[in-house]
Amino acid sequence: MKVLITGATGFVGQSLVKALGKRGHQINILTTRKSLPKEVNGVGVESFFWNPETQEFDRNSLVGVEYIFHLAGDSIADGRWSDEKKKRLKTSRVDSFDLILKTIKETTGKDNTIKKVISSAAIGIYGNRGDEELTEESVHGTGFLAKLCEEWESKVREVNELNIPFVALRTGVVLDTGGGALAKMILPFKMGCWRNLSRWETIYELDSP
Repeated sequence: MKVLITGATGFVGQSLVKALGKRGHQINILTTRKSLPKEVNGVGVESFFWNPETQEFDRNSLVGVEYIFHLAGDSIADGRWSDEKKKRLKTSRVDSFDLILKTIKETTGKDNTIKKVISSAAIGIYGNRGDEELTEESVHGTGFLAKLCEEWESKVREVNELNIPFVALRTGVVLDTGGGALAKMILPFKMGCWRNLSRWETIYELDSP
């Protein structure tokens, strides 16, 4: 099958590219790098330039694509949440997918070849709820992060108008020795400054089945 991935050079994206490459799938990626990388994580890819801020998009990236994986997103954990940072968080998640959606509408519309959209999402949509058990039907939280997550999912949901089903994966912290949050967590543990592990924490191993 032929897939299109945003955020392919990120922590989760690189792992996805490797997994799909092993299965022999054809991989298109959207990148803001003018150099257009020919491989990601040792896997050959076809790269297409885009820039959500300037609305630049190579429509050829969508030709024959059956599945879209939307993993793009500026890191929430890095840096202070200034107004500029908040803008980047929104642009990289919400506005970026709006650009994809708009391009599909302008080109193929409902006659597209896309079978499904799989998008990153986050448990941040619930806000800080302590040990409360949460489901997809649970009331959403308040504050910037919860509202960002709502906008994120709402934008992806618009693919339904084009008869394209979607999945929004609400994940928490993803861990792996190759990067991500683990490196930042290990040092406090080594120093004995760990948190109370009796609290519930949503954690995923990167290569979990």
